[in-house]
Amino acid sequence: MIKTTIKNERLLTHKTNCLVLFSTEEKNPSGKLAELDTKLKGIIKSLFKNKRFEGKLNQTLLLNTTKPMRADHLLLVGLGKGIEITADKLRQAAGTAAKYAEKAKLTTISFYIPADNDAKDIHTGLAKSNESFTQTVVEGGLLSLHHFDEYKQPAKEKLSRIKQIILITTVKSQVSSMRSSSSKGQKLAKAVLASRDLVSQPSNTATPSYLAEKAREFAKPFGMTCKVLKASDMKRLEMGALLGVAKGSEEPPAFIILEHHGGIKNDPPVVIVGKGITFDTGGISLKPPANMDEMKMDMSGGAVTLGTLSAAAALKVPLNIVGLVPASENMPSGNAIKPGDILKSISGKTIEVLNTDAEGRLIL
Repeated sequence: MIKTTIKNERLLTHKTNCLVLFSTEEKNPSGKLAELDTKLKGIIKSLFKNKRFEGKLNQTLLLNTTKPMRADHLLLVGLGKGIEITADKLRQAAGTAAKYAEKAKLTTISFYIPADNDAKDIHTGLAKSNESFTQTVVEGGLLSLHHFDEYKQPAKEKLSRIKQIILITTVKSQVSSMRSSSSKGQKLAKAVLASRDLVSQPSNTATPSYLAEKAREFAKPFGMTCKVLKASDMKRLEMGALLGVAKGSEEPPAFIILEHHGGIKNDPPVVIVGKGITFDTGGISLKPPANMDEMKMDMSGGAVTLGTLSAAAALKVPLNIVGLVPASENMPSGNAIKPGDILKSISGKTIEVLNTDAEGRLIL
């Protein structure tokens, strides 16, 4: 993940490829932007006056800078009307700025994090969702800059990537709380990106066995427990619905049970169930060929379940949480279930299969 650091420096003396300042939608710059404008001889105010930049949501303007600023570029990004600002809008704006900087082939980007009294509208909006400015910016930056490069050849493709995110404060007393908020944002982003990477994997890699192994990897650093039922375990438990879906594939199914023990012992858990069909052809009730490649993503629910448990464990959420992921392929073959077949679930209920492409309700 991209390196993220915090610095207590004056904006004029901070050295970076790109300094990002957020702005609400208004007629003239205010707060730290207005203060900086006086040092830049009214350049920013003229941009507002000529409507080259108005602070509208996700609006951007990149400026080359000169002395007295040490930053190579100044990037303004809009947040929209002050009374309408939310954490999601700030997250979007941070992501927009980060992607813009990366597209401009910059490698280091610095976000100015204003104190409460410098950006009252923004902090008021964030308070409604109980999210901090720092955490929201970190999430927006990291999530927007992530790339699934596992199968690319960087040496040949010459990929342009942001290498570092810096969070700037001019108030020394903010540093400690910013570190805590940044850490939380990084943990959440890491969990989200882990889920995205699972979804992005091709189905010849992300098999049910692969998902099970990833669940074990997610569990180990945080002391979560992970149990994986194999086909033989499912037969013993008479899990006929999941086994029925898996019959058409040569890849063995897996039933993943991932548990975070953050609450009081014996307290009832929160249970999250995610669909783990690692490729869905529809089975004998075959899907149309157009866009069938996207059916590698039919395990997205399972990926999100594993990522959510990972985030909960990393943040030490004080709850008992159980993640369940029934994982299988849904393939046509001589062994596959057929329309009209009857399966028997673990509860003893019998199920007539009229369409084998309705596998989700069988495994869930």
